[in-house]
Amino acid sequence: MSTSGYQPLSGISDEKKHKRQTLATPDRIPEVARRRLSWPANTNGEGHRKGAHPRYGTVAGGLSPWIPSRPMAGSHSPRSVIMDFATDQRCSSFMCSNAVTLAKRSIGHDEDWHLEDSGRDDGSSNDARGGLGLCGMWSWMVKLVQNYGMPLLLTVFVVQHLLDGFVSRALKISIKFYLRDYGINAGQLQTYQAVVFLPLCARGLMGLASDSFRILGFRKLPWIVITTPMAVIAYGTIGFSAVGSLSMETIMSCFCAMLFHLTFCNVLIDAKNSEKIQELPKHGSDLISFSTLGRTVWSGFAIISIGITVAQIGTRWLFQVSLVVAASTLLPAAFNLIGDDYDKGSGWWSISKAFTKEKGARRYLTLACWITSLSIVLAFFGVLNKDPTLNFVVAMVVASLEVVGFCVFTPPVIAKVAIYHLLVQGCQISLSGVYFYFFTDQPHQYPEGPHFSDAFYVLSFGLVDSVSRLSGVVLYNWGFKHYRYRTIFVLTTLLYVLINLGNVSYCLRWNVDYLGVPDGIYVLAIRAFDGLIGQLNLMPSILLVSHLCPKGREATIYSLIAANLALGSAIGKYNGALVLNLLSIHPKGNPNESSEFDNLWIAALIAVVSNATHVLAVPFLVPDARPDEKLPEEMLVHHKGSMVESPKAYDPAQRK
Repeated sequence: MSTSGYQPLSGISDEKKHKRQTLATPDRIPEVARRRLSWPANTNGEGHRKGAHPRYGTVAGGLSPWIPSRPMAGSHSPRSVIMDFATDQRCSSFMCSNAVTLAKRSIGHDEDWHLEDSGRDDGSSNDARGGLGLCGMWSWMVKLVQNYGMPLLLTVFVVQHLLDGFVSRALKISIKFYLRDYGINAGQLQTYQAVVFLPLCARGLMGLASDSFRILGFRKLPWIVITTPMAVIAYGTIGFSAVGSLSMETIMSCFCAMLFHLTFCNVLIDAKNSEKIQELPKHGSDLISFSTLGRTVWSGFAIISIGITVAQIGTRWLFQVSLVVAASTLLPAAFNLIGDDYDKGSGWWSISKAFTKEKGARRYLTLACWITSLSIVLAFFGVLNKDPTLNFVVAMVVASLEVVGFCVFTPPVIAKVAIYHLLVQGCQISLSGVYFYFFTDQPHQYPEGPHFSDAFYVLSFGLVDSVSRLSGVVLYNWGFKHYRYRTIFVLTTLLYVLINLGNVSYCLRWNVDYLGVPDGIYVLAIRAFDGLIGQLNLMPSILLVSHLCPKGREATIYSLIAANLALGSAIGKYNGALVLNLLSIHPKGNPNESSEFDNLWIAALIAVVSNATHVLAVPFLVPDARPDEKLPEEMLVHHKGSMVESPKAYDPAQRK
């Protein structure tokens, strides 16, 4: 067998030789293969001769360098074919050049090489569905920096990863243990938790302030500088004071100050993210994923830290560490990493022209003040009133007034989405307070219970929740981001209801008595699926809110809907407190309190059924669109009257 290259076979006619050679030309390659190789669809197009690859040019005879231009000489056995292919200089050169090309693509340096769109009707492309390995992750990060810039990503790291990831998770966990030391029962614990997080309801005013007012020429940076010292003092007061030395009013005030700073910083960054998402809607999922992944990872660090130390030194040290993290938010403000625009002629204090001239500005201001006032009323009753029934009545009145406010002061599509999210949060009857005592009561308190230690409760529950939500982000970007909002919301709600039926079974202790499954395995499996499904539901919600923000009003609309979510969450906790009171469920860590959990399974069943009811409103309140497409501008314009006078209907043919 000859190894000196490809030689013509003897005994083959010229017609057959020509046919074999032309089989390798680009016009004979299928369309799908040309797409994958970025070969021009018209091989005779401008700038490319027939047989020329856009990167590698041509070889002798006008044929591609990666397909032999002549049949191989000698035997046609597999061994001869492999040997002839290996000894051909053009084939080895092609493989080497492609190895270099792939290496460049893996680190994001080869910008001009791109895969053509595969023709899918979901708007995705092949390069958006890259691998999940280290090279794929590095390429994704490089593309993220190219699209959004390193300063913005660093700000997201400080504010949303460290502050909203680590500190926020630390607060949510430590509040339960901190208040348990004061002998608070389950129902009152839920009420206090709702009060602590009610500063989230002031997001409307926060967003309006950043959109409409300038201090020293800036819109966002001064608010970070103003709120940070207040938070630092609050963290220091809780972190360096002995447990039991502070009154409940002082404790609630400090917690609210912490959440006020955390919320304000998040409003500003969320607004900036919304601006960038609207500029690059096809890459919006990448920015949201970066933010969510960072939150999840740093939330995991907080969980591990608390789980290791909660039994030995308590949780006060977390407030001391959080003091440092809160103070670090001054760094993005000092160097303007957020990219806040500066107006030289604004002076010390000025009102933006949009606020004075734009017709919707006064409506948004009124709505923001309206929601904030309602949250203050709810907080007032939560702290000073101990009757869950009265708190429930107040919560229902507040919810009704909030619905009226959105219907009157916002465009119909925004009002509908806000009402939907309010229904979702309000229908999720929270039982977090009683579950805390159910899992952590020891044998002398609840002999039949799971008897989880504080460390196991924090570590296992927190880490499972973080990992499952991280998996939810990956799963959403892999297979759900091109589905319609309605499809995702209905599917995830039904799965959520199915999974949470397991709560009823372990409240009845069926997993131990009949199934023989230990509490740790059974409960953590339910928590894992619960977190996964919850994240699949959350991702499109964030993108939907981002697409609802009109140009120049990103912070206002985003924060108004986020405030609506927070108020709905507080209402869900108030509803849960009423259910616990009606069923006489009042555990607070006392000895021999098994009877307090007799009716817990009924409360769990009520919570599951209640959570399924809002799915009926999805076709009426959620737009028929996908997360990767922009909503038409006319849908975001306010029309006189109420939701009945809706703007021009959303024509799917207008989708971009």
